[in-house]
Amino acid sequence: MEKIKRFLFNLAGEIYIPECASLNYRKIIHISDTPTVIYGSIIRLIKNTKPDILIHTGDVADDIKLQMAPQLINSYRVKVTRFLSSLSPYVKDRIIVVPGNHDDFETLKSINSIEIITEGSILNVDGISIGLSHDFYNLPNECNLYLYGHDKIITNQKEYLNGIDNINIINIEDMNIIKLHYPSGTDAHRTRKKKMGI
Repeated sequence: MEKIKRFLFNLAGEIYIPECASLNYRKIIHISDTPTVIYGSIIRLIKNTKPDILIHTGDVADDIKLQMAPQLINSYRVKVTRFLSSLSPYVKDRIIVVPGNHDDFETLKSINSIEIITEGSILNVDGISIGLSHDFYNLPNECNLYLYGHDKIITNQKEYLNGIDNINIINIEDMNIIKLHYPSGTDAHRTRKKKMGI
C-alpha cells in the first residue's frame, strides 16, 4: 500500500510524506539542486514535517543556471527570495544554505531568514558532526554525516547523503534516515536549461 501511495503522489508531481516523517522528533531535512517548479511541493513538505533544521546544499533555483546565464539574475532573485522566505515559518531553528555554482551569494546574503555556510564546513548538531558541501569533492574529512548535491555521485557508505537523489530526513536523536523521492520530472527540470545551452 505504501508503494502505491508513493507512486500516485509522484505521478501527481507531489512528494509522498510517510507518517513517520511528520512525527514530533528532532529532525534535519536535506535538499539540493531544487528547480523552481517543485517549490510548492517543497513548501508543503516543510509545512507538514516542521523540521528543526533545513539544509540546502546549493543551486537553490537549479533550472536557472546563473553560471551559464547571468542575465537571469532578476528571475533568480525574485524566485529564490520568495521560496526561502516562505519556508521560514515552518522551520523551528535554522535554514542553512551552502551556495552552489548556480547561486548568487549577494541574493542569498540579503535573505534574513537563512544562514550561509561555505563548502567544506562542518556543522555540529547535538554532538553530531555534519560535513557540508555543494560538490562531493569539497566535503571535509572525519564527520559523522556528509551532505552534498551537485552531481549524482553515489557512494555505498550510508553516512554520505546526496540531496539530488533523495530528500533526506535525518532523525537527530537516533540518526535514522528517511529518504523521500522528489516529484516526478524534477531531473528533467534540473537539466532542461543545460540542454538548451544556457
